[in-house]
Amino acid sequence: MIYYTTGIKEFTHTTLACFSKGYDFAVLVKPSNFTNAESMLEKWNDRYGLLNTPQQQYRKFLSGQSTFCCIVQNGGCFQKENLSEADFYRYLRDKSKGENKLYALRPPTLLLLCRVNDLLLRLPDGVIIKNKYDHLDYLNQQLAKQVKGCETFGKVVLNVGEYSFLQLTKRAKSIKELQEMGLSENTKHATNFTWRLKQDTFEAVRLRGINLVNSFQKNKSNTDVKEHFEKYLLSLEGYIGYRGVRVQIGKLYGIFTAYFQSKMNRSFLGAGGRKLNLSYVRASTAKIKNNTEIHSYFRAIKDEANQGSRALLLAWKSSDEGKRFLASKSSDGYVYNDSFYKDIE
Repeated sequence: MIYYTTGIKEFTHTTLACFSKGYDFAVLVKPSNFTNAESMLEKWNDRYGLLNTPQQQYRKFLSGQSTFCCIVQNGGCFQKENLSEADFYRYLRDKSKGENKLYALRPPTLLLLCRVNDLLLRLPDGVIIKNKYDHLDYLNQQLAKQVKGCETFGKVVLNVGEYSFLQLTKRAKSIKELQEMGLSENTKHATNFTWRLKQDTFEAVRLRGINLVNSFQKNKSNTDVKEHFEKYLLSLEGYIGYRGVRVQIGKLYGIFTAYFQSKMNRSFLGAGGRKLNLSYVRASTAKIKNNTEIHSYFRAIKDEANQGSRALLLAWKSSDEGKRFLASKSSDGYVYNDSFYKDIE
């Protein structure tokens, strides 16, 4: 499967869903340009069958093969900054309209994921692999036997916007559980995945709450408390509601209210404050259909860049600045008489 994501929420939600389904062996690639991104995704599709349907993936897994998917993140186009008259004129004179566009193409980040087949999770001596990341070399050797030219998979560090991805761990509850799993007393084992706020983001939000309390005067009324802190509370409620994030927001709210009470000698709720209303992440419909043909995806972004560039050019040509510049550059009438430019007159 190929999943095309267009924003932080969609990417983080899709990533969490894939990892939760066992696609937890990863390769993260940031192509240097748009063309390289398309070529790499085509190559991976030929190698791993990324455009297989879920039913095809399931049958493949049942046959003993590992399966693969790819998350395509944030490909698109954007208007170039600080455009000058020379930039507009260069694009106008470019008959191919393939170069000198006023919009630039942004190559997507590619996250290739593998679900290692259960048949591979056993060492030659018969020991069952509990943590895949402790046996990277062995598992990559087995994958290379299944897929010619297979990439080297492993554990990746994912940071997107203000969020970081992590695997939760916990100790087993009893010695009996430890013995059953063949683990030592202090061993932690992976449970599942979540997103959390980055540490610097967490610290910045904490300090913002403390600074707000410091700026607040003790003699304010209940209404003033609401007005003074409402924006901060809304910012806490505005983060994506993953479990790890909600836990952190709860801690931040606790730190904030405790500091408020230490400064004001009364509780935040008693002074007119309110509790948080934290939301949960809900499934949403993908903006770009999963398993869209690779060429169609990249072609659509190129078309968007072309349309945006032409719209900018039309606006510039009709502006006073554009008219003066063209008049000074086209004494031969070339710009206005060449038939190629009729569609942008």
